[in-house]
Amino acid sequence: MTTLLPTSDDTIGPYFPPCYAARERLDLRNPFPGLNVAAAGTPVRIKVQMLDTFGKLAGGCSLIDVWQANAAGVSRRPDNASDRAVDTYFEGFGRVISRDGTFEIDTIKPGPVNGGSSVRAPHFTLTFFCDGFNRLVSQFFFDDELLNEGDPLLLSLPPDLRDRLVARRVDDVDGVATYLLQVRFRGENETPFFDDLLS
Repeated sequence: MTTLLPTSDDTIGPYFPPCYAARERLDLRNPFPGLNVAAAGTPVRIKVQMLDTFGKLAGGCSLIDVWQANAAGVSRRPDNASDRAVDTYFEGFGRVISRDGTFEIDTIKPGPVNGGSSVRAPHFTLTFFCDGFNRLVSQFFFDDELLNEGDPLLLSLPPDLRDRLVARRVDDVDGVATYLLQVRFRGENETPFFDDLLS
């Protein structure tokens, strides 16, 4: 019987297959590259900066998922395919690989989401897969939304933490409303992260 000597632990990677994040997935407005169709709603661009403990860009390799509702506030799911509010040209999902700590998503501004007993402010969910920590999930909001004042998730946090979940409107680019979001993974002013979020 052959025995192998144990080797020391070494963290390398993470490695993500290129098919995990095709470039066209950065544009959620057009789910079918090459076809002249687009999602309904107001186009927005979200610029994201991922920051480390010291406020510097967190380089390396990160895989990020983005989820959001459509302009009517409806998320596309297997159980609501026949809902008339579902936009057949908007999947509400994108994925990107970032190597320099930044990325941009072109999408449409999500509508308010009916949460049953309350209305959720327009928001989007980001899931981060990076070397050095477990999967992180959070929801982010737009600074020019009046519904933020009554959003149950934001209201569950102290005021100083709420601001860390808000994307700020910056100069528009080519007539598209553009927002800047800074996500701090750890340290002072760390972004609040949550268990899995369904809406």
